[in-house]
Amino acid sequence: MKIISNVLGYLSYEDLKCSRLVCRTWEEESSTYLKDKFQIMINSEEKLRLFTEEFFHNRTFSHSVQIGPYMYLGNPSAESYFNYFGYFIKKLVLLKTQCSAFHLREILFRQAPNIEELTLHGMTPGKCRFYENLHVYDKDELPNLKVLNINLMSTQGEHMLHHFLYDLFSVTPNLQKISVPSPQYKGFLKTLIAVLLESTEVPFKYLKHVDALFSFGDGHLELLKNRKLPLESLNLQLMPNVTIDLLIPLLESLSGSLKKLRLYFYLTRFKELPSQLKLDNLQHLTLDTYQGSLRFTTNLPQLKSLTVTMKCNEELEEAFQSDPVNGELWTCESLKSFTAVFSVVESCPPHLVSKLAKCFPSLTSIDLQGLTDSSLRVIFISFPKLEELSAPQGFYSDSGITGNASNRFAFNLSIPYDFLKNVELESRLYPSILYTPNLRKLKLYSPDVTDASIYFGVVLCKELKELSIERSDITDYGIDAIIRFMDLYHLSITQCTRVSGPQLELVKEKMKYRNLSLDFSSRRAGMYD
Repeated sequence: MKIISNVLGYLSYEDLKCSRLVCRTWEEESSTYLKDKFQIMINSEEKLRLFTEEFFHNRTFSHSVQIGPYMYLGNPSAESYFNYFGYFIKKLVLLKTQCSAFHLREILFRQAPNIEELTLHGMTPGKCRFYENLHVYDKDELPNLKVLNINLMSTQGEHMLHHFLYDLFSVTPNLQKISVPSPQYKGFLKTLIAVLLESTEVPFKYLKHVDALFSFGDGHLELLKNRKLPLESLNLQLMPNVTIDLLIPLLESLSGSLKKLRLYFYLTRFKELPSQLKLDNLQHLTLDTYQGSLRFTTNLPQLKSLTVTMKCNEELEEAFQSDPVNGELWTCESLKSFTAVFSVVESCPPHLVSKLAKCFPSLTSIDLQGLTDSSLRVIFISFPKLEELSAPQGFYSDSGITGNASNRFAFNLSIPYDFLKNVELESRLYPSILYTPNLRKLKLYSPDVTDASIYFGVVLCKELKELSIERSDITDYGIDAIIRFMDLYHLSITQCTRVSGPQLELVKEKMKYRNLSLDFSSRRAGMYD
């Protein structure tokens, strides 16, 4: 039972529905987890009233609720709903609702006191203060609220929005995460930054995550440093007046807690981080529009994931500059995942992949644009422990994937599986995808990939569970090999125009109850269609 519970904890809502079909034990356990993942969505006052009447005696599936859009919450139906179901709600989404501060106080302090995650999107705070006359309520705090997803309109003026946010933060002493979806309403981020940085009487003792791309100038950096928030994740868009002498003290002041960092170098006068930068606990780093050496990663002992966005391959080569003292390449042993995104995609030379292997020898996940046959082979040789490979907008062909296996064997559309075993033995003599036996996730995106790559490469990857193929030249035969010889959990086929409609229906049937995303020729099929 304990093993089943652990497994179910990782499953999505759709997968949990399927797991209930296995046996009675799975049925009972799945029902428990479904309560947390099931979301009720109500978009009208009439549906709110009908839902309350129909499920009055069954309130167990009310943990996650979305109300809206375009509903007024000051009506009898809303009051009845929250009176009956509010106590069970843990996640509440108010989507573009007309909800005044008074109505929100009623919901949060009286009707739904156990909310742990609150989403306020597109609503207007109203004219009255959220904290006004709060002493008349039984509770003056929301101790259970830990996650706040918020994006508000400021039609009543930024000062009212400022007051509302200040009041809300004042009554959420255990708040751990603030998330702001993109795009934001005009002026909202500016007001939110002001409240976070200037309201020193609100301690934010447990605020670990701020998920929003804040535009920070020099004054903001100093205020954030002085706040001494226990942040584990932070996104910063650095304005032109920010200097390296201001940024480094801020980052080092967060060294004890910061685990996830994104820096967007927005027209800054510097484009490179100094090699002496030290962040002892940083695990995930994203550098947008970065220009300069990545040598500083050698001082990040816990770094696991690195994403860089650059203009072209030339800038990535500069990132792997040799040590100016001894002329040797530096090495960061801890890094497991590397992603590079370019605004100008060009073929990636093999020597650049060799530098990547020298600097980050322990990679198990690579996402790199513009790979060629030669650079693919270098990846297969250099990273035998590779588990995830994404090769978008590539210039490679069957030769790079199979090691020319398709040229050594006569291609037969009815190849038996026993013959494929012989192909596998022969292919291991040449650099190919079979040099990475631990590969679990693969994304191929090249117009020169054909059915041969599937037959002589992909289907022979025994551990592969997630496969995405985009804009390739595969046909029905390649798809048939995938569903005959592979046991995939996720399959995504996009804009492969030589795949027929009947084959689409066959894949949907064979991949039933799996994650499936298909778009062959302007025809789309989603999960569980």
